[in-house]
Amino acid sequence: MTQTVTQDTSLEKQAKDHHISTGKAALIRQAMALNGSLTFEGLAQLSVEELRDLIEAGAPGMPIGMQAALEAAAQYAGLTTADNEENSLRPQHLEDYIGQDKVKQNLKIYLEAAKRRGEPVSWSIRWRRIPARCSASRPMCSPPLP
Repeated sequence: MTQTVTQDTSLEKQAKDHHISTGKAALIRQAMALNGSLTFEGLAQLSVEELRDLIEAGAPGMPIGMQAALEAAAQYAGLTTADNEENSLRPQHLEDYIGQDKVKQNLKIYLEAAKRRGEPVSWSIRWRRIPARCSASRPMCSPPLP
């Protein structure tokens, strides 16, 4: 996409009326040219990045936004409000977990390495402390069930 916008008085007026730049107004017009059902007012609420993504996708329709997309996905998956509330109580970021600083640091390194390689995290280890009565010399010993 080009950053150059030719002078257009109606474009400048629309930009001024919606408190946006003429460059953003030009992107909105470009999206509207791809899909006539889109409105200038609705598209003006999007960020420039969202507009670029929309144009790149061929402007199939108005984006619904992240929150509405999450709600639609939860509904499609059959999740209830209680499920959503339970998940909202769980830590969302590694920094939100309390304690186990060494484990968190190692996991952070592992995740960052996978991210830099552009690969998914293929596995993770979850373990719990085995009681002292179990040892290598007593391999059949199993920890008590929770």
